[in-house]
Amino acid sequence: MTQGITQKAAAERLNSSEDFVRRMIQKGRLVPDEEGRLDPERVEDLARLLDRLRANGVGTVIGLIGEELGPEDRH
Repeated sequence: MTQGITQKAAAERLNSSEDFVRRMIQKGRLVPDEEGRLDPERVEDLARLLDRLRANGVGTVIGLIGEELGPEDRH
């Protein structure tokens, strides 16, 4: 892995919250190294995906669903 980035830096790149980054870690989409840093290439891949979804209006729908459902722990 190249030099990792912090969860805060990842959140900034993803234009999201650190809570979102933690959820992506829990889901295995992002994997921290031993120091808790994230692979910048994986963050960039996720950022491109989110950018495409937002450009197509999907981000708005996802945001609204999240507001309706409340906290992440909805099981």
